[in-house]
Amino acid sequence: MVVYLFSISQLKAGEVENEKLVFCPGVENNEPVNHGESFASDTGKIYLWMNVTSGNVPAQVKHLWYYEGKKMSEVDLDIKYANTRTWNYKTIMPEWKGSWEVDVVDAEGKLIKKVDFKIEN
Repeated sequence: MVVYLFSISQLKAGEVENEKLVFCPGVENNEPVNHGESFASDTGKIYLWMNVTSGNVPAQVKHLWYYEGKKMSEVDLDIKYANTRTWNYKTIMPEWKGSWEVDVVDAEGKLIKKVDFKIEN
């Protein structure tokens, strides 16, 4: 089980004080389910779930999803509340085995955090 905790005060619009990020195959009742860093190739969807606490809102972050170094998706997430949970997902095809990374960036594209997971047999 991997839980990423860090300060991301670089956000221009909202000065987010801390953030928790986890990868998981599902979200139920606004909470991540079975989070980890390695998933089976038949999982289907992988979510990047975040809990964000911010002193100033609104703010915006982006999740940039990469498979084996190639950008596969870019998702904008609005941070509207002082304490919020938010997530997005990428549908993973069974043949997309290997290393995945997600860059969390601010509204201007500045890197906040890089996190990774693997898709295995």
